[in-house]
Amino acid sequence: TTLNTAGTYAPIFKQPYSEQWNFGLQRELFKGAVLSADYVHNGAFKIGQTIDENHNGAARNFRQASAMQAVTNVATNKTYAPYCGTVVGTSAQVNCLIGRGASIATLASAGLGSTSDFSASNSYLYAGQTFPAAFAGTNPVLGSGSFILPSGRSGYDALQIVYRQSKSRPFPGVEHGNFQVSYNLSRIVSNLVSTTGDQFFTSGAYDWDNPDQYIGRNGLDRKHELSFGGSFTFKYGPQLGVIGHFFSAQPNNLSLDTGSIATGNIFQSDLTGDGTTGDLAPGTLPGDYGHRIKGPGLGAFISQFNAAYAGQPTPAGKALINSGLFSLAQLTALRGVIQQVAQVPTTQGVNNPDFRSLDANLSYPVRLYRLHEGMSLEPSIAVYNVLNLSNFSNLNTGSTLQNIVTAGGIYNSGSAGQGNITGPNSFPVLSARRTYRGVGTFSQGAPRETEFQLKLNF
Repeated sequence: TTLNTAGTYAPIFKQPYSEQWNFGLQRELFKGAVLSADYVHNGAFKIGQTIDENHNGAARNFRQASAMQAVTNVATNKTYAPYCGTVVGTSAQVNCLIGRGASIATLASAGLGSTSDFSASNSYLYAGQTFPAAFAGTNPVLGSGSFILPSGRSGYDALQIVYRQSKSRPFPGVEHGNFQVSYNLSRIVSNLVSTTGDQFFTSGAYDWDNPDQYIGRNGLDRKHELSFGGSFTFKYGPQLGVIGHFFSAQPNNLSLDTGSIATGNIFQSDLTGDGTTGDLAPGTLPGDYGHRIKGPGLGAFISQFNAAYAGQPTPAGKALINSGLFSLAQLTALRGVIQQVAQVPTTQGVNNPDFRSLDANLSYPVRLYRLHEGMSLEPSIAVYNVLNLSNFSNLNTGSTLQNIVTAGGIYNSGSAGQGNITGPNSFPVLSARRTYRGVGTFSQGAPRETEFQLKLNF
């Protein structure tokens, strides 16, 4: 009855598939020591991607009659009627509304925006409205048509280098030891929107009109990964095991802010005109923050963005201007243009953290031959994060370029931007993101933790 759909498999849906291949070299350097180097590729295609096939909010679907009706309805409602209800002409009514404090959000909720703004993504008929939104879908009688299409794809490429060594009596007092160290230089790219990095749970698209327009680093990407581990059996029985992981930071997007207004974001952050909001900043691809643009250069990037784009209309705003109903000055007064991004309050933006951890385990098996062959009692001590290295959570929910309204001013301060790349970069902010112990006896990357163990092996 709502005449909309969300998460429905499209008729052309196909099962995703992947191809994997690799080639490499392996060589024994000396007895017990092997070095291998491999190039690994994995490509995934036809991944389910949620796209609004009705293109709700697309600038090309502008309906002038709906825009005029939306302005009239606001001008004649009880809030503005005493002042603007008798004004003749859409442009004159807009000027009156601006003088009484109306905003683009007010008009979008009344029908000037998308179906999402006007009728909660449902058909305007279901919502009891008499006209479709000014930027309703291709079929204005229908609401959003979010179908799962087989348009997603991703690729993983890596150079993997592994050194393995196993040797008896490698050092005085050590009966046997084995050791392995691996290094991974890799990149994961995809065209799917996902805050977790997991692309197989109906991720969205950055551009409904062209899903392949933006392909960049996935949220699970780590360019450098160094891991090592080994175990050593000492004379008279004690055993020592170590394992370490040192990974470079995961990437972030640079996305425009959608948090300063409840409705009407197609006029502030839909730079492509496809109906999606919170678009990637112009000139960037997914995962660019931390790679092509880093913390020290974020301030300069924001300054360039503000100079080139702030105050300019989006494609939806241009449709209003081209219709003659609004002027750029009116849209600016209504905050219906691309907003100025708040400058970072410190010398650089907040970077995503690296991951560092080193665990160790010391045990002493006691053989119980008299009870049963192969039975042993093994007391041990495990120390997680033995060096007590600090680790911090990612900014996966804070990669928005906050505008000056959300941030509370041109220069971000206080708690307005904490946990965000354009927010404060200070010790209290970082401390709030530190990884702490969770439920149970082990949390990867948490502060140093000691575990006493007793195992019966049989």
